[in-house]
Amino acid sequence: MNLLGATNRPSEVDDEITRHREAVHSAADHRIHRSGRFPVTELLGDHTVLSTSVRNGGFSQCLRHLLNHQSCEASSHTERHGLLHKSSLADYHDIACREAGLDPELVALGRS
Repeated sequence: MNLLGATNRPSEVDDEITRHREAVHSAADHRIHRSGRFPVTELLGDHTVLSTSVRNGGFSQCLRHLLNHQSCEASSHTERHGLLHKSSLADYHDIACREAGLDPELVALGRS
């Protein structure tokens, strides 16, 4: 069961995430895509990142993704608001990363 109550198997979730990725930009050292509400920068090769992310924040050279999560929509998403409001910042990081199909240990998360 996922965080919003669905019972998708991991492969179904991965397929769903991959299906909705929209390429935005590509360069030799990074790729940017959008997956639903998640703009994701995939770091290709070695990078140095300075981040205020609650998990993996500070100076890091082992991150593979930079994730921006639009936490609130303009319309009534009370279920989502409740889930995020009752979560710690570290749990929020993990929830957003899993929803984007990313390993939370390799991601710096920004919120908007």
